[in-house]
Amino acid sequence: MKTISNLFLAAAAMVTMASAQTLSIKGSDTLGAKLVPQLAEAFKAAGHKGVKFEIAAEGSSTAFPALANGTAQIGMSSREVKDDERTFCRTKGVYLKEHEVCHDMIVVIVNKNSPLSKLTKD
Repeated sequence: MKTISNLFLAAAAMVTMASAQTLSIKGSDTLGAKLVPQLAEAFKAAGHKGVKFEIAAEGSSTAFPALANGTAQIGMSSREVKDDERTFCRTKGVYLKEHEVCHDMIVVIVNKNSPLSKLTKD
């Protein structure tokens, strides 16, 4: 969590130094639904009340066009960047730097009394 907070702090500080008042963050709803808004509130509570956060959690694939066209300073993705997304950003002069902040897991849980005897990935 410390790495995430430091990364967030650095990005917000860049906006502050550039005299911008709003930091636009777009992409993954996995990150944007709770974690990033909580980080934004913690940043404000630490005394940085002049920075406003615009958070749009509309899916990972929305991060890359937003970064490429300049409508976001930070992109959120809950997956690796696809080659075509990286290429698209490069054509717009945007070179992506990924910062892995956490891992997500999906688990299938079966009641022990279930009549199923075996599950496969197929």
